Amino acid sequence: RLRTVTGVQTCALPIYLLEYTFHAEPLTAGAAPAPETSAGVLTLTYTRPKPPTDVTVIVEAADDVAGPWTPVLTEEILADDGTWQTVKASDAAPINSTTQRFLRVRVTRP
Repeated sequence: RLRTVTGVQTCALPIYLLEYTFHAEPLTAGAAPAPETSAGVLTLTYTRPKPPTDVTVIVEAADDVAGPWTPVLTEEILADDGTWQTVKASDAAPINSTTQRFLRVRVTRP
């Protein structure tokens, strides 16, 4: 799904990479995916282009905002329309095992 602003495909511009990845409107303010708790762990639910694609989405977790960050290995596909997937990433560390826990999303272009 491409959008055009003044004749330019906005999904091709780095500034719009997150909007493209999360299937958001690039010219409309919106909320980013936010962590939630489920079954005693942090989770993050987001929409991404169905792989293989031109972006790579990696959810990472850490005990400190400075890191070290490790990839979250548990992902569940909640919905798939053939083009976009809604994904729920779950942290492996129980919330009660640490005083703080952080999740982040790293989006790159291969």
